[in-house]
Amino acid sequence: MTPNSNFIYVATSSINAITSFALGLFILLKNPHSKLSQLWWWMSITITIWATFLAICFETAPYNYSLALFAVLTFPLLLGH
Repeated sequence: MTPNSNFIYVATSSINAITSFALGLFILLKNPHSKLSQLWWWMSITITIWATFLAICFETAPYNYSLALFAVLTFPLLLGH
């Protein structure tokens, strides 16, 4: 049985999403009243959303271009906070 050729992309995107969420939550819980911690949390959530959409795009076959376009276009908008 051969592994899916997109497995590495799905795996790395999923690891990125999980790691970003965990680190953002850790930083927020360390000092929840700090403005910097709150900004880091929102940046981590943005990266988590983007990486999740990227993993979904790689998982779908054939590629879901509308979902990929949504992920690509929303990432800069979410970073504009």
